[in-house]
This record gives sequence, structure tokens and C-alpha cells, in this order.
Amino acid sequence: MEENLYNEKVDKILDEFDFYKVNKIMNCLNWTWRNEGVPTIAELRREARSLLKNACQNGSGILRTGGFSVEKTDDVLSLSFVVTEWTEDLKEGENDDA
Repeated sequence: MEENLYNEKVDKILDEFDFYKVNKIMNCLNWTWRNEGVPTIAELRREARSLLKNACQNGSGILRTGGFSVEKTDDVLSLSFVVTEWTEDLKEGENDDA
């Protein structure tokens, strides 16, 4: 995918994403970054832009930091803010002799 299309998609995501809601949640939880306090909406946007640009340059995968999660596949670029998550190992309990 060409860089101009990536830039358009990143801009669209940043325009549609609810940074106000993220900032409100972070304030309620007193969720700070780098011991510098709760990030401002501008700081949240900058961090999200950086993650999205990184994902576009690095190919498919997932990048996470500070609550943000960016996923890029061949067809999708997404930004989310994760407050809580749980993961289970799908291989746990499998019979290794099989």
C-alpha cells in the first residue's frame, strides 16, 4: 500500500477515535505515563499517530503501549484503547504425546 493511502487512513482513524473518552478514563483511573501525570488529549493523539505510523512501516502485527493497541493486517489498520484484558493459553492442558 502506498504511503499516501496509509497517511489518509491514519488521519481518518485519528479524526474518528474518541481521545476525549480515553483522557476521561485515564483521569478517573489516575493512569499516568512516565510518571508525568495523565497525558493530555494532544499527547494521546501524538502517541497514537506514532504507533499507527510504526505499524504501517513494519508490516502486519500488533503494537501496544500506554493502553493503546494498534493492529495492522493486510486489510485492516485499527486503533483501540484497552483498559482490561485477559488471555488464555490455548495449548495449556493439551496432551504432548499426541
